[in-house]
Formats: sequence, structure tokens, C-alpha cells
Amino acid sequence: MDFGNLQANWTVLGERDPLWAILVDPSKRGNRWRVEEFFETGRREIDAALARGGGGGGGARSTSAAGSGGSRKLWQGGSRRPWGSTSRRP
Repeated sequence: MDFGNLQANWTVLGERDPLWAILVDPSKRGNRWRVEEFFETGRREIDAALARGGGGGGGARSTSAAGSGGSRKLWQGGSRRPWGSTSRRP
């Protein structure tokens, strides 16, 4: 695998359509993801995985209890915008 090419592809995707690059949905291509809708999709999927027993034995019961220290920092202070409360897009 050519990691230089892989990195270049992800860089372009991140610059052009970052949310779609992470969660591909044909109807959202072209920067059509709304930020709250994007994150709510993730919360629902994680909660469903935890409900199925995909929590890895860590005892997490919801997205509010799951995640690494880094991901918890993204949501500190009640903000749901990991890049800051004044920015509209990453």
C-alpha cells in the first residue's frame, strides 16, 4: 500500500468535504451534512452498538460515558462543535 498516496487522498477529501469523507452518504455529498445531524448519527450508532454489547466490557451505557479522553475534551463545556463555538465548519 502506498501510504503517501493514501495520505494525499485523505488530505484532499478533508479539504473538500470533511464530514462526508468520514460518513459517506450519497445524499450528503458536496458539504451537505449539517453538523448537528452528522454528530447525532454517530451518537445513535454508538448507543446502538453499546446496547448490543459492543462496549468492550468497559461499562459505558451511552455516548456520554463512552470515548477516550481526547474525545471527551471535544465536548467539554457542553459544546458540540469540536473546532470551537465560533466556527461554522472545520
